[in-house]
Amino acid sequence: MLVALVTAYLLSQITSSLVATRGLKGGQRGLMLALPLLFVGIVARFPAGLAVYWITTSLWSLGQQLCLRRMAPAMSRPPVVAAPPPEEFVEPSQPRKSKRKQGRRR
Repeated sequence: MLVALVTAYLLSQITSSLVATRGLKGGQRGLMLALPLLFVGIVARFPAGLAVYWITTSLWSLGQQLCLRRMAPAMSRPPVVAAPPPEEFVEPSQPRKSKRKQGRRR
């Protein structure tokens, strides 16, 4: 029974992490996928009811992620930013004349 609960925990957590971290790259995604493997020894020592709770919670969050991606696909993509309009050519203004008196140079 314990092996089945730990296996179900691993599968549900890794699947949920795969879906939730779809947009992450590199080390962040790797860490999120490795954490369930690191917690196996801890999870195996807790009561079975707590393991069932964690499995149910991860499956619920997996379902939420899948529903959000299906119902709002535009939210899961990065926003498209339009290029700024080109600036019109503006002629440089005439240089200002200095108000200082120009003295002789020595």
